Amino acid sequence: MVLEAGGHLVPSWAALRSPLAQSEMLQHLLDDRDTAVLCHGEEWGSIAFAVDHDAIYLNSKNRSVQQLREFLGCHARGLIIAKGDGTDRFLPVLMPPGMMLAKVLESGQAKIFVVRRAPALSSAAPATSK
Repeated sequence: MVLEAGGHLVPSWAALRSPLAQSEMLQHLLDDRDTAVLCHGEEWGSIAFAVDHDAIYLNSKNRSVQQLREFLGCHARGLIIAKGDGTDRFLPVLMPPGMMLAKVLESGQAKIFVVRRAPALSSAAPATSK
């Protein structure tokens, strides 16, 4: 009986805590090999396993803010997966120039910030008629 209860309870509990709890919603973002994935505040093996591509995955542990900004800035879109309260405070510090927050998702115990390049402003002057 204990084994049977554990077989249902543990997977359900883990799914609630996992940053991949909303896996259907996140899977299309993770499938894009041009989307950078930065884990901040926690090292989730499930994220590294799901991404399975070192060039687009980085954990913030032992990295400088400059390294994190450079990593995100090299990609058109990024996911910042963060755990814990106060995650909104570090986001402006990590955001590289030319990037903007596109969406915030909540999944398990994580917040997932979708960042992308800001649209370029046209520097061309409007045409005038004579």
